Amino acid sequence: MRDTSAVVSLDAASDVANGYVRLFGNPISLREPSWFLGGCCGIVTTAADMGRWLAFHSAGATECGDRLVSAAGLNALHEGLGWNLYVREDRTGFTHNGILFTFSARQYLLPNVANGLGIAVVANTGIGLSPVV
Repeated sequence: MRDTSAVVSLDAASDVANGYVRLFGNPISLREPSWFLGGCCGIVTTAADMGRWLAFHSAGATECGDRLVSAAGLNALHEGLGWNLYVREDRTGFTHNGILFTFSARQYLLPNVANGLGIAVVANTGIGLSPVV
C-alpha cells in the first residue's frame, strides 16, 4: 500500500476533502474532528490501496503472489482486526466497517467467489448515515 497512512489529525492532509453530517435533514460539510482519529481510526487511503488491502485479505498474498500468511493465520488476522464472518445462502464471507464523524466505509470479502472478490463502499457521510440529497 503506497498511499495509505494513519493520521491523528487531518490538518496536514490538505488533499482530503471535508465529509458531511446531517443536521435536521441538511448536509453540513465539516472537517473530521481530531478527537475521532488515532488508534484504530483515521486511516487515509486511495481506491488503489483499498484494492490492495482487500486482495491481501482475500488471499493472504502480495500482488506478485508471494504468500505472507497461511490460511489459518489469515483467519486469525481477520478475527483480530474485527472482520465479521457472515453466511448468506451458500456463501461465506467477511465484512468490516469503519465509521467516523464525517466519513464511513464498509468492506466485503467473498473468498469463495471466482478467485476471491473484495468490495469496498466508502462515503463522505459519517454518523447518521441518512442519505445526503
